[in-house]
Amino acid sequence: MRLDRIKAYLIDLVVILIIYIISTNVIPRSDLLKKYKSDERELHENYVEKKISMSDYTKQYEVLYYNISRESKVNDIVYVVSLLIYFVVVPFFLNGQTLGLFLNRLRIERFTIGKLHMWQLLVRNVVIVGLGYSIFRVSLVYFLDAKIYYKVLLGISAVQILLLLLSWIMVIRKKEKRGLHEILSNTEVVSLRKRPKKI
Repeated sequence: MRLDRIKAYLIDLVVILIIYIISTNVIPRSDLLKKYKSDERELHENYVEKKISMSDYTKQYEVLYYNISRESKVNDIVYVVSLLIYFVVVPFFLNGQTLGLFLNRLRIERFTIGKLHMWQLLVRNVVIVGLGYSIFRVSLVYFLDAKIYYKVLLGISAVQILLLLLSWIMVIRKKEKRGLHEILSNTEVVSLRKRPKKI
């Protein structure tokens, strides 16, 4: 079942990636965003070609990242809404399943007896798909200046990566196959495959 869970997770990430790529190509980019993206490419090239130091690169990138985040807010909001719909709303209404879980005959269930709640799906996906990071990225750009925004997001992304790794290590190594995201949300992933009878 562990391999099925990994396959389901990868399928779901591909679905979200496709949605993101489509949305970024459908939503028009402002001229200012195009300029920032061009400046970002030039900054990367200057650093790779050793025309600027790491310190200068970081200082310039902090401001560029902030400006890009402010200008791409519509895409970021579409991405967060896509995550919420796909990983929270869809499994809530489709018996605990996303496309990846369905194809691998798995389902998210409440660990204790009872009906799966939407808040449980929200909590598990803050950890496992980066929903928390994405929400912070969209909202903090309006409250922080460029330097602080960049550093706060670096910290949040480091925490997000650690939570994700810890969750997957727990799923792979622990006997009950429950990750941190499942413990915090009181959920589990169960197989819908019939177990063979022992003779």
